Amino acid sequence: MGNFTLRERANELTELDAAVGDVCAGSSGCLIIKGPAGIGKSRLLWEQQHRAAGRGAQVLSARARELEREYTFGVVRQLFEPLLATADEVDRRELLAGPAEVVGELTRVGSSSTPNEFAIFNGMFWLTSNLCQRGPVVLIIDDLHWADESSLRFLAYLQPRLEDLNVLILAATREAGGAPGRRLLDLILTDSTCDTIAPSPLSYQAAMELLAEGFGVGPDAKFARACYESSGGNPLLLSGLIEALIAEDVQPVSGQAHQVQHVGSQAIARRVSIEMGRLHPESARLAEAVSILGVNANLEYLAQLVNLSHQATAQGVARLTHTGLLRSAIQAGSKELFEFVHPLIGSAIYEQMEVSQRLAWHSNAARLLSGAGHREEEVAAHLLRLPTPSGEQISTLHTAAKHAASQGSPQDAQLFLQHALTAEMAPAERLSILAEEVSVSAQVNMPMAMDSLDCAFALTQDPWTRARLLSSMGIGMVFAGYTEKAITMLTATIDELPLEADDARRELEAAIVWVPLLSVGQPELAHRIERLRQLPPSESLGAALLESVIAMHEAMAGDSRGLDRARRALQIPGLLEAGATGSSAAVGSTYTVLLGDLNEGIALYRKDIEQARNNGSLVTLTHAHQHIGSGWLRCGELSEAEAELREASRLHKITSLGIPQEFCAAMQAEIYLEQGRIRESREVLEELPLPKPLPTTGLWYFPMQARAMLHRVRGEFTNGLSDALAAGERFTALGGANPALCAWRSEAALCLHALGRTREAQDYAAAEVESARGWGASYALGRALRVAGLVTPGGSGLDLLRDAVRVLHKTPARLEYAKALVDLGAALRRSNSRVEARPHLSTGMDLALKCGASPTVERATAELRAAGARPRRFVISGPGSLTPSEQRVADLATQGLSNRQIAQNLFITAKTVEVHLTAIYRKLGVLGRRELRIALNKTEHADRR
Repeated sequence: MGNFTLRERANELTELDAAVGDVCAGSSGCLIIKGPAGIGKSRLLWEQQHRAAGRGAQVLSARARELEREYTFGVVRQLFEPLLATADEVDRRELLAGPAEVVGELTRVGSSSTPNEFAIFNGMFWLTSNLCQRGPVVLIIDDLHWADESSLRFLAYLQPRLEDLNVLILAATREAGGAPGRRLLDLILTDSTCDTIAPSPLSYQAAMELLAEGFGVGPDAKFARACYESSGGNPLLLSGLIEALIAEDVQPVSGQAHQVQHVGSQAIARRVSIEMGRLHPESARLAEAVSILGVNANLEYLAQLVNLSHQATAQGVARLTHTGLLRSAIQAGSKELFEFVHPLIGSAIYEQMEVSQRLAWHSNAARLLSGAGHREEEVAAHLLRLPTPSGEQISTLHTAAKHAASQGSPQDAQLFLQHALTAEMAPAERLSILAEEVSVSAQVNMPMAMDSLDCAFALTQDPWTRARLLSSMGIGMVFAGYTEKAITMLTATIDELPLEADDARRELEAAIVWVPLLSVGQPELAHRIERLRQLPPSESLGAALLESVIAMHEAMAGDSRGLDRARRALQIPGLLEAGATGSSAAVGSTYTVLLGDLNEGIALYRKDIEQARNNGSLVTLTHAHQHIGSGWLRCGELSEAEAELREASRLHKITSLGIPQEFCAAMQAEIYLEQGRIRESREVLEELPLPKPLPTTGLWYFPMQARAMLHRVRGEFTNGLSDALAAGERFTALGGANPALCAWRSEAALCLHALGRTREAQDYAAAEVESARGWGASYALGRALRVAGLVTPGGSGLDLLRDAVRVLHKTPARLEYAKALVDLGAALRRSNSRVEARPHLSTGMDLALKCGASPTVERATAELRAAGARPRRFVISGPGSLTPSEQRVADLATQGLSNRQIAQNLFITAKTVEVHLTAIYRKLGVLGRRELRIALNKTEHADRR
């Protein structure tokens, strides 16, 4: 059954052959076959698996299964575990070299090690890369629509990094529908690396040929048409229909055409039912056992589940294989596995089982796998099929949830915990499980987390327990729209805590005073901060979290006390670790420092990134990349900023919790504007339309300010002014006044000036200068002074521009300094001080060129010509021209590390290292690493002098 030929699939095979040929020639890619069940996707994959192996590629294969979606990294394990299980000690050591070592722990049954999700993804990438060192690799995945979410996330993580590999991802999928992994599957399918094939239904002529082959005689036209319409030209459905019709002795004549619709509506199920009825009872039971065991269907487990001898089991499986129901699947060590030739057959057998039998075998399978030492997630996946767990099953589900959560699969953890909660248990045990369910649900489904929180609160009046429950929810309650409820629950719990609960109280206070930073209309909470400022000093983590949020409030308001407060909080042990593991409150200190001192803030975020990679989460890592990207933007390191924000955006797409996309989109749009990529800036902002009316929660002032900049650059000054004022209104409503965070007054001033409303422009610019002086960040003050100089005529304007140049001269904000120099030079040129203007314009142009800021370079060039100078052609060269990423690569290269070792150290691809080294050699005028070491040593000695 199901052994239909590859009829009318020449085009698909040609395209598949070409993709395999490309990877065998050294390239990489992703090709996915899309289509309904039975269209022939699996047959094409099976054919290509043999062809790829015949061309020298290493082929790793997996098939996702509907009943195994809860296996954390289930598909990834199918791909890699057989490889690692059969490798000798030397091969295993080579495959698991470097960061790939953590995959050995992930795939080792019974391992107590639980690496964090980034380490797992990074390790799997390097395992794939290590495998590619041996030659081309083809990863074949059937039924991708049923894949577990953690495996889908890994594929989405892998796709942007394919350039570094010699690998082809070859998969088949149906439409995901409402599947849990639909968002991730869509992300994979729409990635720029992904091509798709959509096999068409068979033609009527091909269907006629299949009917003639099946019946041994050409069918009547009416009968053939009925068969074709009933199957829709689907090869498997037509094949099953033919076999079902033959089994029921229906002849291919016009008078029997009415039987086709009756049989065809359930052709596969009817054919399976007939085939099962013909089988020896032991074989039929074995087929049912395969549908239960899925990926673990080997002879040993089948024999135990059905209670047969090994010999009888082998004979029964052989009969099933002979009938075309089963086939030998992947090899795992020395155990041969078996699977149905098509998932529809397995589904039909599973659905035809008596419910009581099905439940009993799932229960037995859980015991079998548990006794054999399988991972708790595999055991728990069977327990999910039972109506209600009991006894040890609750404990298994609980442990499986912990493992799933630790490996970055909160969705699976949530399923396990929710099923455990359907059981009868003591209130204390229920409360313990609810507490964990609240924490993981807050990462997946906030409405569900809030329901669980209500249930937990109903079980306890203990304020300590309630405090722990609320702290696990984080500020996500506010982002999910539960602002009022969050405030009520936090306030009540704070009031209930005893005096000795100072640390817990401060942690909850930190959560509650986060609210007015994110949600408008909460002035009473802002007033609460003044009282909290008066609390006595404490070295506890709760105190550090509260100080961190207060510092952020002060930073928003432009109160310079916030910077010192943030620095003090960062000295308290545990705050950085809390930030790395996802504490929202801890972010306040690091971001405040970034707003006050770019160099110091970037150094802190580099530590955050390192810590998150070691023991944090992808969500935390995403936030860190996003914020350090904004810091590099303020420094004028545009390529560096773009790389960090691109990584933040990539990680955001595969995380269970999102970052505020309005922030990330705004920063990306601003980078593109500085680079002169106006179309791309517009596209980024259009992908994030501003809702009307705006939600009460969110950082919407960032994209509104970016839109104002875009309008101004395009000469749409009225629209630019409108957006700038709207950004200011939203920012002010959240207590904002600091231009280091949102320079809306500068944007408004520039638009007003362009519209001829100079007096108003000067008022806005002067107000921004005053606010910037109050905060004290040099880059923000320099920008405010520059804008004030632009909108102020005459000598006063020149004085303001000179002040801007003076303030920015020794700051890391190279692009803002370049703009100030160019604006000053242009103003001097207009005042007929051409000789004085030229060095300012020349230096500004050089700096802007190094920053990659094309519009500023073009403006400086035009002004130099207008000043009577002939702009020289600048070549970006010398050690000072290296970007921070290039500098890090250069430093490691001079230490003797290979490209792969550098890539592993910096968590980038070897291809990226190669690109950086090419740029480094060009900028320094060297040919290789030996000359690079000499050039950098000369620079270091010159710096010392």
